[in-house]
Amino acid sequence: METDKIKKLEDIRALSGKLLNALKKAEDKRGMYNAEIRVYGYCELGSVVRNLMKLCIIALDHDSAEVPPTIENQ
Repeated sequence: METDKIKKLEDIRALSGKLLNALKKAEDKRGMYNAEIRVYGYCELGSVVRNLMKLCIIALDHDSAEVPPTIENQ
């Protein structure tokens, strides 16, 4: 039982090292991180910002927001 928990914890640590690497420590500010998001142009950047804002609205006020079916199913 205990060895299974240790094995799962080791697996989680290995996966987090591979997959959770988007944040990089900022050199000039303490406790701050940078995230790099690559886009093809300003149009795609605007779309990313718009979708992030919609997601925040849905997360904050799920009852009154109009939830698209793609988000509702997930």
